[in-house]
Amino acid sequence: MASGKDLYLQAVRGLAISAVVLIHCLPQAAASVALRPLLNFAVASFVFLSGYLTPRGRAADARSFLRRRVGKIAAPYAVWTTLYLVARRALAPLTVLAAFVVGGGSAQLYYLVVYLQLTLLTPWLFRLLDRPAARAALYAVTPLTLCARYALAVAGVSLPIQAFCGSWLLFYLLGLEWRGRVAPWLGRRGAGARQAFLALVACLALQELEGFSWFISGNYDLATTQLKVTSVFSSACVCALVALAADPARRRLSACVPLVRLGDLSFGVYLCHMAVLAVFQKAFALVGLAGFLASLILWLAVLAASAGLVAVCRRVLPRGVLAAIGFA
Repeated sequence: MASGKDLYLQAVRGLAISAVVLIHCLPQAAASVALRPLLNFAVASFVFLSGYLTPRGRAADARSFLRRRVGKIAAPYAVWTTLYLVARRALAPLTVLAAFVVGGGSAQLYYLVVYLQLTLLTPWLFRLLDRPAARAALYAVTPLTLCARYALAVAGVSLPIQAFCGSWLLFYLLGLEWRGRVAPWLGRRGAGARQAFLALVACLALQELEGFSWFISGNYDLATTQLKVTSVFSSACVCALVALAADPARRRLSACVPLVRLGDLSFGVYLCHMAVLAVFQKAFALVGLAGFLASLILWLAVLAASAGLVAVCRRVLPRGVLAAIGFA
């Protein structure tokens, strides 16, 4: 693992990327709806950690900050969007344009669009968070986006709302403000890891209820999505638990070498796992493996193969190539 990285947070990333890959391996079934509340923290955790690990001073020089971070996102995004579109033979001009705008090259790439938007906004977010009225408005964006999503669902309209940074802004703001405002605010109210865990259990139960309500009504997307009210509350609790975890819990997670290593490889795994998944899905179909249990085996195979691919590429490819494909 690269030196200087927090082993605990790398392990958290390992858990999050494991959840992302499992989400994409699951079939559309009631069992998947039941399992999804335990997985829906994944992208929110990545967004939270991105804010949590962005000190205000680093973004003070906006030009330097943006030049450094945008390059790390834009090049891999362009490369992988192109690769996925070529693999799908989806090369019509309007299809390509739409894919680049909303992360439509592959199911997971919307996150890079969100990450890029949040990165571009970061220097100004810090300034706006110092103004009470602007701060309140920023925290209202995600709830309002969720309301819009429910309204669109009722109207039968489908939009790529997951690629809009406002859908995830709450988690980024919590990360940016955790040390300066959020943690002190919780501390004054005596809220710690125990309270966050109890809140998470309650939110998970509510998420199960909401998920199956949408499933019964025929809306599988809202039944499983990470962007519904109960999912957002659950993910916020997970983010709080990550930041509030006591030292013993941090040490135990830090000592889990496979998770730490997976966290170190997580960005590359995120980018390539859908390609690896497509290969394994064809192999599973050839041997007749299907169903929920097979999807768990598929998950382990895809996760291991994706991590292995990134690790091998890190050993054999030049640094510049690794940076371009997001494996550095």
